[in-house]
Amino acid sequence: MDKTDRQSFYLSNESSTLFCWMHKPQQDIKQRDCAVVICSPLGYEYILSHRSVRHLADYLANDGFQTIRFDYAGTGDSSGDDFDPNRLDTWKSNIKAVIAHAKMATGCSKICLIGIRMGALLSALITSEGGTPPANELGVSHLVLWNPCVQGQHYVREMKALALAFDPISTETNPKIESAGFILSAETARQINNLNMENMPPPHETAILLIDRDDRPQCANLLEKWTKDFFHIDYLVQSGHLEMFAEPHNTVVPVHTLCAISEWLTKNTQEATRAQVRAKDFLPLQKINEQVAISEHLCRFGARGQLFGILTTPISKTDCVMPTILLLNAGSVHHVGPQRLYVVLARALAVQGFPSFRIDFEGIGDSDLQNVSNENHPYQASALQDTESALCFLSEQFHAVKFVLTGICSGAYTAFRFGLGTTPYKIVDTLLINPLTFYWEQGMSLSMDSLKLKAIRKLSHYRESVYNRKQWTKLLKGEISRKATANIVLTQMKLFVKSYTKNLMEKVYPQTDSQLSADIKNYFSVGRHLSLFFSKTDPGLDIIKADARKILKKGINEKKIILQMFQDADHTFSRSQKRDELIGRVGKHLTALTKIAS
Repeated sequence: MDKTDRQSFYLSNESSTLFCWMHKPQQDIKQRDCAVVICSPLGYEYILSHRSVRHLADYLANDGFQTIRFDYAGTGDSSGDDFDPNRLDTWKSNIKAVIAHAKMATGCSKICLIGIRMGALLSALITSEGGTPPANELGVSHLVLWNPCVQGQHYVREMKALALAFDPISTETNPKIESAGFILSAETARQINNLNMENMPPPHETAILLIDRDDRPQCANLLEKWTKDFFHIDYLVQSGHLEMFAEPHNTVVPVHTLCAISEWLTKNTQEATRAQVRAKDFLPLQKINEQVAISEHLCRFGARGQLFGILTTPISKTDCVMPTILLLNAGSVHHVGPQRLYVVLARALAVQGFPSFRIDFEGIGDSDLQNVSNENHPYQASALQDTESALCFLSEQFHAVKFVLTGICSGAYTAFRFGLGTTPYKIVDTLLINPLTFYWEQGMSLSMDSLKLKAIRKLSHYRESVYNRKQWTKLLKGEISRKATANIVLTQMKLFVKSYTKNLMEKVYPQTDSQLSADIKNYFSVGRHLSLFFSKTDPGLDIIKADARKILKKGINEKKIILQMFQDADHTFSRSQKRDELIGRVGKHLTALTKIAS
């Protein structure tokens, strides 16, 4: 069971507002004389490492260290975006602001910075900029550099390679780098490219732990340069890098490394001799977006206060009671959503007058954990109950009366399943974005690369290729396997016959509805609306067409179902252009829906 004492808050820093978590030791744990600030990775690595970073903060708190983790400006739940100017200076300023707050809030004079990947490079940068002692004005007495990006140019090169893998055509002519849904502007890439830890002086008067990866060590030159003048550095080689940065539902927390960090810090610090200083209360984020101000509220809810969510609301009064949009976890990604989509969507909707609540189910993201064996699973057993708890909380605490349930992938699955049940709360729309399944069973594959989904995606690809003359030319020249093509066509014919037979049986024997057809009819019978947003080649639409083609067509004709398609968009809208299109269409859809309802 999860017992760590955590407090979320916003911290204002010049033009930025930073989202932070303070992890506190329990009262029966003796506190150490050093507070810890964790500097996370950037971009997609931030999403992948979120689970391990949270566990690291918990481990440290359990060993007596008051620990803060935070989102840099333009990342996570903090203010700003990828195109803000001077991002490198802003990130340095962010770290310094969190350090200052850590001293004030904890009463500790000593600070340990723990940097991971790009967070390690930023941590080394701000601690080495002072030069010779006694210039360590930040009070950083301990520095942990975990799998650091030693040379900024290598990191930029990795991001370019990742961008080319996703979109080779537009990447070659685009000055910005868009890798796995996150953007480095040309300015930011240039700033990072000029950083090199090997050229930085080692931070004096600072105990340093350097952690290298075992599968591909990268710190040998750094270690040699920083220790050549008898400067001591503790050096560890640890496994688990690839597993820590796996896809969100496959991540493995490197417990052995977390223990090593905590043990090293405990060995090099003493017990605190002063009482803890209580942190002040923080106002909710107020961010100006064009002419409309929005407010964000950090919420704990659920029967035990075990769940976490962020409610984004417009400050200005609206003419009518708008529905509150509930954003449900997409897979195992925490409440910021894939590529930070939920944050950007929530704030864009607030500008239009729609409140929204992005939440973490129990066992995912920043919600507490009851069942260790089910941690990080994208299809949580408690998801429906947690959704009900969110609606109850919004109704009682914020007087919300109408709701729209939405989510991507497993979030769409949860929204669909919840809409089939009975609830006292008024659900005006269920918006499903690229659901991969409508019926989850234990043991089913969690991967987009499962055999069934692979087959469906291949069918979609081949259907697109039928109208492409270049693909026909490749086939005739033998550049595409004729045998593989024949197998795909045969599979398509089988699915067509199966679907046609199902639809025919529905006409002749109405009682022979498929389960999906029957469930969609249940939506209609209770007066609930269903909206389907699909990337054109995503397999979810093929599943509906195979199992419920007749009721889908009937629902669309009777305006009980709205179907929208997105050309050239992938499963999680990883390209910024497609994310912007999705956000725009969701806003227009909700506006139209609200006008009809009113």
